[in-house]
Amino acid sequence: MPAGNGWLKVKVNTIEDSTFENNETFSLKAWFRDDQSDVKSATVTITNDDYQVMQLLGNPEMNYRGVWGEIENGLNARNLNHSNGSYNFNWAGQGQGAAVYQYFNVVPGQQYSVQTRFWAQNSGTGGTHGGEVRITNGYNNSTITSRSFSLREGNSTNINFNFTAPSNVNYLRIQITNTSVSCCVESTDLNVDYARVTGPKP
Repeated sequence: MPAGNGWLKVKVNTIEDSTFENNETFSLKAWFRDDQSDVKSATVTITNDDYQVMQLLGNPEMNYRGVWGEIENGLNARNLNHSNGSYNFNWAGQGQGAAVYQYFNVVPGQQYSVQTRFWAQNSGTGGTHGGEVRITNGYNNSTITSRSFSLREGNSTNINFNFTAPSNVNYLRIQITNTSVSCCVESTDLNVDYARVTGPKP
């Protein structure tokens, strides 16, 4: 170091990427005198500016009650049931209009993915179920996006889609509804195995 210098500047180059990493910290010591009587130290933290992408729902596999809220709308409120680790929306043909829902936090303006799987019991009556997966504003329940489907008994389907969280909202809701009508589903059961929302964690 040239004689007479009284200050020192250290430049640390970082790599700008989209990979989530933990913050990184290092210490630096510097001195001018040979006996280090003027030693100075500093701690530097490189802060990660990327989001961790992960699954955001508390129980996506739907294998127990408690995490998902339920909306009953069937005869004697018997339309939501659990069997084989999934939600049964149409127990004995009594569940039209039933729904389950869950709230989750998001980063405004970021993109998220929804993955769901449904199957319909085969009873031999030829019934066709209707269902809907809807993402809404968690504060006022206004719709952000939705996907509807028809599912003939004995079949399964995956309903997957992407959406962008509104720039001014950080709290959303996913709701899955049985939209079948009683004329078309007979006594077959509509089931949902899982519902996942993946994306940047706030």
